[in-house]
Amino acid sequence: MEKAFAVLRCRDDEKLLFASYMLQEEAFNWWQMLEHKFEHDGEPLTWDKFRKAFYDKYFPRSVRTQKEQEFIHLKQRGMTVAEYEAKFTKLAKFVSKLVEDEQDRVHKFEMGLKTEIRKQVVPYELTTYAAVVNKALIIEREVNEAFAKRETNQKKRNRPAEFKGGNKNFKNPTQKPNKDRNLKNESGKCSRCGGNHEFANCPWVTGSCFHCGQKGHKIADCPQRNENKSTQAMEGSQRPKTQERVFALTQQDVQASNAVVTGTIPVSDIYAYVLFDPGATHSFIFSNFVKTHDILCESMTTKFYVETPVGGMLGTDVICKSCKIEIIDRELPVDLIVLDMWDFDVILGMNWLAT
Repeated sequence: MEKAFAVLRCRDDEKLLFASYMLQEEAFNWWQMLEHKFEHDGEPLTWDKFRKAFYDKYFPRSVRTQKEQEFIHLKQRGMTVAEYEAKFTKLAKFVSKLVEDEQDRVHKFEMGLKTEIRKQVVPYELTTYAAVVNKALIIEREVNEAFAKRETNQKKRNRPAEFKGGNKNFKNPTQKPNKDRNLKNESGKCSRCGGNHEFANCPWVTGSCFHCGQKGHKIADCPQRNENKSTQAMEGSQRPKTQERVFALTQQDVQASNAVVTGTIPVSDIYAYVLFDPGATHSFIFSNFVKTHDILCESMTTKFYVETPVGGMLGTDVICKSCKIEIIDRELPVDLIVLDMWDFDVILGMNWLAT
């Protein structure tokens, strides 16, 4: 109503007349009592007095204080940027003194944004509220698109093998398992792990050691472990070498274990698909992820050879130091060894869990 008064350039006496005309039912009864009171007291009823009495009646100080506190503690959390901005604007009118200055309004809005959006907006050092809102909307869209793309790629990775490779390899999932599943596939490799054995004898199926084939222990504790393999893999290098292990490198490894967890979290301010693997001695990052996002890395003085779940070895001598990961608004540094893996962007192992 006051916006209409401003446009029409109403005088105060006209504002009072028009406002009282709009009151209905209980509000109109209140107005009559107010008018009678001022007549009885012999005081002129001005627009300012009417406005103050109206707010005291229908918007008491306790409610205004509640709205002020709600604005002060306002955070985006589960809202979209558009929803957050609408609520920010709605509550800001109750605390106009806190956001009279444009820079104060910009700073307050930025501080309430989600961490992954705020950290990309703040470096632009925008000076107007409209520019900050627009930039936050753009970044939110990019974050959502990246997350949706990753989810789509992950679903593709999780498809059963019999659905890949075109219609000629399609199998009806309602059909009974093929009797030949326990045999080697056409390439002569185990369909589970790619090893040179039948599916029924795969260590993933039998639970036996990946090295000696005996049950009762894992490859990490195998008494017959062949030390020559690591020696051969490290032959030709003049630097010190360290052998580590990782128990899950693919989605199949994850599905076969109940000790690992996957999720999407910010790593160096970039959303990454992460595997939390307590069986891994160190933490790793996908080499292609490093190249794609230009993450700073350096050479190590120690050559690392990582033992895979099927007994293979992967070598690397590159590391990303003090990468920042965020979990529930906590920022934690972690050193990530660059490794060629495909199903995950990052694997967080025991060294991170110990920090």
